[in-house]
Amino acid sequence: MKDVAASAGVALKTVSRVVNGERGVNAVTAERVRSAIERLGYRRDESARGLRGGRTSSVGLVIEDVADPFYSGVSRAVEDVALGYGSLLLSGSSGEDPRRERELVLTFCSRRVDGLIIVPAGADHEYLRPELDAGTPAVFADRPGGVEADTVICDNAGGAYSGVAHLIRYGHRRVAFIGDSASIFTAAERLRGYRRALAEAG
Repeated sequence: MKDVAASAGVALKTVSRVVNGERGVNAVTAERVRSAIERLGYRRDESARGLRGGRTSSVGLVIEDVADPFYSGVSRAVEDVALGYGSLLLSGSSGEDPRRERELVLTFCSRRVDGLIIVPAGADHEYLRPELDAGTPAVFADRPGGVEADTVICDNAGGAYSGVAHLIRYGHRRVAFIGDSASIFTAAERLRGYRRALAEAG
């Protein structure tokens, strides 16, 4: 900023006002500052700016696996919304490993993300309590977490139930269930819906 101010022949505060879109700088001077910024290739230090304001304009997302089409879709949707609010998305894959999930979440917290979205890999989230108590917002997605926080989940049991009930209505009697480990919340819920539909049909 000092180089820009010297090149434009203005005070450092004038450069700051132009960079931050503040009023109080006449149009000719502002254009001179913008020209110096362009000529010198100046870029505002967003990290320093965020630290001064107590925000980093970033969101941490922990998903199961970015290669999974479901989670890549979740990641893209979160990124689109974050960008709409001027925030950067930091993301990582836990690979269904609770230790990896914890490492990623705490790494994001050490970078002072403004919020977290976590697809839980495990049931114990006590490690999050200090972050939540410090005011870091967190949302669990796709599965409930092990501490109280906002949670967004699909109706896995209802979806499986509807699908199986539909097949039964059309006369199918030998309906198989292929799913993941029952220790995974979503898989257990789908199995529950499947079994409920079969039981109700006798």
